[in-house]
Amino acid sequence: MNFLENKINCYLNKLIELAWFVLGIFIFTLKKIPQNHLIVDDIYYLLIAIPLYYCFYCYYVSMRFLLLIKNLVK
Repeated sequence: MNFLENKINCYLNKLIELAWFVLGIFIFTLKKIPQNHLIVDDIYYLLIAIPLYYCFYCYYVSMRFLLLIKNLVK
């Protein structure tokens, strides 16, 4: 069980690092965009929203899976 928890924690840490990396790129590039281009802003909002949604969804699924495994082992 400890091995499974370590694997899930490692996986979640990588997802969180990816989310912070994407957020940093988003903030860095948003400063360089002219503010009158609304379509470009929408594209960048999608570029940040989709990876964050994916990361939190994977986190939710991983936690549910871990709880299921713990309940089955008991």
